[in-house]
Amino acid sequence: MVDRKGLQSEHEKCYSDSVAMQLSKPSIIIHVDQTLNHEISVRGDNTNAEGRLTLADALVYACNQGVDKIIDLATLTGACVVALGPSIAGIFTPSDELAQEVTAASELSELSGEKFWRFPMEESYWEQMKSGVADMVNTGGRQGGSITAALFLREFISNKHIHSYGS
Repeated sequence: MVDRKGLQSEHEKCYSDSVAMQLSKPSIIIHVDQTLNHEISVRGDNTNAEGRLTLADALVYACNQGVDKIIDLATLTGACVVALGPSIAGIFTPSDELAQEVTAASELSELSGEKFWRFPMEESYWEQMKSGVADMVNTGGRQGGSITAALFLREFISNKHIHSYGS
């Protein structure tokens, strides 16, 4: 994407600075600003999982804006669709209150038609996310992939977040 004068296009400049570009090679380590005073280092073991780093950055930004609640609906992993099929979304949140609020709203709304099933955020799966050279890796093992993705994102936010995969 170079114009006739040999200059990078705006799109290419943005992409070269993006998380996706930084993770274009396996095992690269990137740093994600969590707050003004803290950074988390991530070893990119899987270049197909750069989307969760982009989402992590957006979640940090939203938290720093002082929002009360964050609900993200994403298709970051096919593991949830394999488990629940195409018409039920999996919910991940450490907050029982937020999970109940979203589920109740979905049940009351005839318009949404969205069905949810809450998955556990199994702490023992965090072992898959540990790295000897960074704070964590961007993916865990194949088994429990949607849970490890949720555990990864949890590192960037507080309990005001709900994450939904699938459907």
